[in-house]
Amino acid sequence: MDFEKEDILENPDWEYVGTYTDIKSGRTISSRPGFQSLLTDCEAG
Repeated sequence: MDFEKEDILENPDWEYVGTYTDIKSGRTISSRPGFQSLLTDCEAG
């Protein structure tokens, strides 16, 4: 199921925390700053 930002904002039970994107993908996370940011935020709760 694909959700749009608006779907999240309209649902009072959900919290929109941002969008994580990378220009390129790769086999390592070192070249993916968006993914690194996502992992850091997940670890921080």
